[in-house]
Amino acid sequence: MRAVSHGPPTKSITGRRNSAEPTLRVRSANRRTGTGPAAHPAGRRSRAPRDPAGGAWDHRRMEPHLGPVLTALARSAVATSFGPKPPAAAELLADTPTALAEKAATFVTLERDGALRGCIGTLVALRPLGFDVVRNARLAARDPRMAPVRADEVPGLTFEVAVLTPAETVAVQDFSTLIEGLRPGEDGLTLKDREGRRATFLPSVWGHLHDPHRFVAALLRKGGWPRRLWAGDLRTAPWPAGLTAERYGTTVYTG
Repeated sequence: MRAVSHGPPTKSITGRRNSAEPTLRVRSANRRTGTGPAAHPAGRRSRAPRDPAGGAWDHRRMEPHLGPVLTALARSAVATSFGPKPPAAAELLADTPTALAEKAATFVTLERDGALRGCIGTLVALRPLGFDVVRNARLAARDPRMAPVRADEVPGLTFEVAVLTPAETVAVQDFSTLIEGLRPGEDGLTLKDREGRRATFLPSVWGHLHDPHRFVAALLRKGGWPRRLWAGDLRTAPWPAGLTAERYGTTVYTG
């Protein structure tokens, strides 16, 4: 699966986001809030939908002490990527906790003084957590939407690592039901159709789009669906043939 980016459709390197906290924060999928990222207090509860393959990513392993490990790993992955022969992920993962060996999907976001410098991630758990963080951190530093991160920027960057719960299909066939069922501050959402259109917002996007109607409309706009679909009242808009929705939660660490 190719790496994907997320965020409001108009975000750029100069666009401001809520400033990230300088210390560890954990955002649980069970915390109901419509506020921005900086307002989330630390917590450890999370909701892990059942994995269709038969298991579930065990968020009980995502203890707060792993936060500094994951953010330090992401920072190291970027800091060591500028030489002629960057160390392999396995080298960076030596002597790390065993929890990093479990498969998980992650997004890594880089910010400088509150401005986005890169955000790349995967939606499906394809590789061990530690390897996914290294991969996505290095890709985020070269996010094609903006200028590549420079080596001298790394000390001043804030690193955010979001670990996703397995995706959960939302059994809806109309926008009104989808909008009413979303939990602001908790749910990430992916929309996709048979024509190849696909777009994702992580739960952190609720910090910019507090209203569920605006959240879904912005996601449709980002994915390239026709303006006539998202520009009006979505509650009365027809559900496009072949459109499916998936939601998930995240546990977020910043450092």
